[in-house]
Amino acid sequence: MSLGTRILLSLFAMLPASLVATMALHLAPPPGLPPLSQRPVWTTWALLGLWLLMAAALTWMARREAILWRLSLAVLAMLLIATAAHGLWHQQPIGMAMAISLTILALAAMLLARVIKEQPHSKRIAAKNPVATARSGGASDDPIPALKKPREALWHRALASILRHSRFWIFGALMLESFRLAHIVGVDPQRGIGMVGMLLTFFLVLPAVSLSAWLPVTTVVLLAAASCGFIALAWLSGLWQPIAAASFVIIFIARNCPGLGPRRIHAEEQ
Repeated sequence: MSLGTRILLSLFAMLPASLVATMALHLAPPPGLPPLSQRPVWTTWALLGLWLLMAAALTWMARREAILWRLSLAVLAMLLIATAAHGLWHQQPIGMAMAISLTILALAAMLLARVIKEQPHSKRIAAKNPVATARSGGASDDPIPALKKPREALWHRALASILRHSRFWIFGALMLESFRLAHIVGVDPQRGIGMVGMLLTFFLVLPAVSLSAWLPVTTVVLLAAASCGFIALAWLSGLWQPIAAASFVIIFIARNCPGLGPRRIHAEEQ
């Protein structure tokens, strides 16, 4: 698994754990900082810092996909149990029902980590980048000439990786722009548009891009709902950012329509 793939998967896999870690930090905030009732900015930056640090650690430790997901789920389970125990021990506003719920979520995460298995070797070979597959398959049937210069080969691999994970780059761009409008610009109507944009991106676009390879119909439904939300934001605010977001989402829908994939594959086989 390449470094770029590990970075993207680590960012995605560590997001739930970083949210739980931030929730635990809310239970025991550092001394000298503004309380949560004043909606301080330090909680947002703490979430971003914890997310990036945990994702970097996971990228460094995990070299295979199954190990990466198992580690992230194990960290999530430990943080859920620690948060529930800390809230009950220090008499924080976490009742018994909430503690039981967090424990059940932790057990579900551990069970999911246990059932995750390694990808078969044949599928790993097929999932390699096209340059590596072409170079290992023989030069007679390959229309792509062999890349002789290492710099050209590195650039070609980087471009192929970016295109292969373009849906996650689109998600990241939408989330960063929404965060900039909500917390850096911080004035209306940009603040409200950024807040709603983060909700649409996190709850609709992220599940869609994550499930696009397994559930194409669900992906199209989620992205269609997200595009309608961005179009409504553009109509209400008159800003160009929601229009751009809706355009990116519609382009992704057009490229990942569930009716096109099987036909294209069938045509290529014949």
